[in-house]
Amino acid sequence: MLIALAGSVTAVGAALWLPWLIAAGVVFILASAAGLVFEYYIGPEKH
Repeated sequence: MLIALAGSVTAVGAALWLPWLIAAGVVFILASAAGLVFEYYIGPEKH
């Protein structure tokens, strides 16, 4: 869900040609992808 939001932010930034919004979207995409990879390798929380 977060990757979809970040992708749409990047797409809106590209459509309106706003470099700061494109950069923010790319940062959000990389951060959410890194979080998913981290969760995959570490595993879910054990309570």
